[in-house]
Amino acid sequence: MVQAVEFTLSVVTAYALLGFVVAVALHLGGLRGIDPATRGAGFFFRALITPGMIALWPILLHKWVRARSGHNPLGEPDRPIRPNTLRMVHGLAFKTLVAILPILFAAGILARAGITLQAQTWPDAPSELEMRSAAEGNKSETHENLARH
Repeated sequence: MVQAVEFTLSVVTAYALLGFVVAVALHLGGLRGIDPATRGAGFFFRALITPGMIALWPILLHKWVRARSGHNPLGEPDRPIRPNTLRMVHGLAFKTLVAILPILFAAGILARAGITLQAQTWPDAPSELEMRSAAEGNKSETHENLARH
């Protein structure tokens, strides 16, 4: 189970690193090709959209490649993207997230439940048995001292 979690973390890390590289490339000039309204956008706008760009980098990369090949990502002037098409795509994305997120959440809980913390032992620390015997020894010495006085 630990290997599955480590593998999943490696995949998510690679995905995020690729997303970061694509986000930087889009910020350096590709964003204008996808959406002309981003021209002249300030630092705070770019900082705000960067996490979304990292998460959705495959979609943005596809749009950027299509825009560089001459395709208008907003649709052609005589054939803009229909609202029904957008609703269909958004519905598919929503259904996918509804199916995947609970599975990922459950897998994380199951993986966490399988991990147990082990007590750390110190080489010079007395064992529990030694501590008990020392405590019992101190009690008997105390009783003997009280009996003498």
